[in-house]
Amino acid sequence: MDKLKVNIEEKGPGYASAIAKGGKKIFIRNGDLKKENSYQVYVLSEDENFIIAEIPETYENQLAIHELKDKEGLISCAMIDAYVTDSVFQLNKKWVFPEKTIEGIVDYLLEFPTLLDYSKLALTGTRLVKHRAVHFGLTFSQALQKLESRGIQKARLYCEDIKSFSKQGVVAEMLVNLSKDQNGLITIECWQGVEGENYVFYIHGIIDESGGFQHFDGAIIGFDLQDIELLFSENRKLKGGTYKKLFRLDGNIKKEDVFEIANRFFPLDKLIDEYFEIRRIE
Repeated sequence: MDKLKVNIEEKGPGYASAIAKGGKKIFIRNGDLKKENSYQVYVLSEDENFIIAEIPETYENQLAIHELKDKEGLISCAMIDAYVTDSVFQLNKKWVFPEKTIEGIVDYLLEFPTLLDYSKLALTGTRLVKHRAVHFGLTFSQALQKLESRGIQKARLYCEDIKSFSKQGVVAEMLVNLSKDQNGLITIECWQGVEGENYVFYIHGIIDESGGFQHFDGAIIGFDLQDIELLFSENRKLKGGTYKKLFRLDGNIKKEDVFEIANRFFPLDKLIDEYFEIRRIE
């Protein structure tokens, strides 16, 4: 791949630009991330009007992700060499980015670095230049109190939030199941979906006898719209068509950290607050 030495003239969201010797304009992908104004770039394409190039730090960065990701498609934070910024990570000398849907989670993890020791994240080579209730069933604390014997305690939450979603109003639902195994470990599963979308946000956690979390992960699951309706209306667990895990924590995780990460992951945080009985100061 050809290289060019450039002297930056302008920066914008997601790019920088320079002028080639013949007067042709060069657009440099991710050039706005570089602090220096003179460096070499990789040429991606060229036509009679302009040249498209990319900074070395992000050129073919997907290869670094592919080499290090596990079978779930996640990368352990222990493998991250440096945090260039809150949204740019260095991995094997390449710069990569957290998936857009977990940016809020990453912000939280960086505030409490000890959580990074337990964490795995979905990273991408592509940079994108996040709104975020009626309650049926038991709250989290009520369900825990009833889990003295094996079985499932469930809650279904519903919200029609006109202000946050649209002038017509959009229905969002959340389903939560808690179950306790013979060893005393509690599993929590939670699905949240927005009406009309063919996927749901999903979190899964394991709680030990002390009340703390041993494990916590999150994913997006694709469904047919009819299956999503069955999931929320009948609590019928279905396999789903696509499954993309986006983060994972393993270790001694405080429930307050789990609640906050779930809040930042799910599109409608009001349902999380309602279920976990979180009272926020507006």
